[in-house]
Amino acid sequence: MARKGGDFAARIGGEEFALLLPETDGILAMRVAARIKEAIQSLSIPHEKSEVSPVLTVSQGAAFLYPGEEQQHHLKLFELADSALYRAKHQGRDRIELLTRQPVEKLAREAP
Repeated sequence: MARKGGDFAARIGGEEFALLLPETDGILAMRVAARIKEAIQSLSIPHEKSEVSPVLTVSQGAAFLYPGEEQQHHLKLFELADSALYRAKHQGRDRIELLTRQPVEKLAREAP
């Protein structure tokens, strides 16, 4: 699902993967996450032992930094994404959660 040069996907352990999308804001990151979720749902892969769904689902954590934060907080990005992932898992799974260092309300005000 990489969109452009510089996008990078990696397995980070077990059933967890990371998708790095440089120069991507939170709104676009959420759109990419939604496309990934839809693509996985469309496969209808059976998951008989799941308590959530009879087919494979995906829980996603998204995070981004505002311009200027990268230099000071680049290590914080992974921590934010990981926290968002666990929030998605604990709030029912099969969902996408977004965390930022700044309030999400700022993101909503900047939406096109």
